[in-house]
Amino acid sequence: MLAALTKSDKLPQGERRRRERALAAALRLDADQAVVTSARTGEGITELREAIAAFVRDAVA
Repeated sequence: MLAALTKSDKLPQGERRRRERALAAALRLDADQAVVTSARTGEGITELREAIAAFVRDAVA
C-alpha cells in the first residue's frame, strides 16, 4: 500500500510530522509507504513519483 498525504503546506512543520506518524500508524504503514506532498509547493512530488514507480515495478515482478 502507498499513501499520499496531501496538502502538507496547510500545516505547521511539527503538526505535519505528528499527523504523518499518526496516519502511518493507523494504516499500519512502513515509513516508505507514506509520502507527504504539496502540489502548491512541490514538496514530495518527486518522492511520490518514485514511490509509485517502485510500487508498480514490485507489483509486476
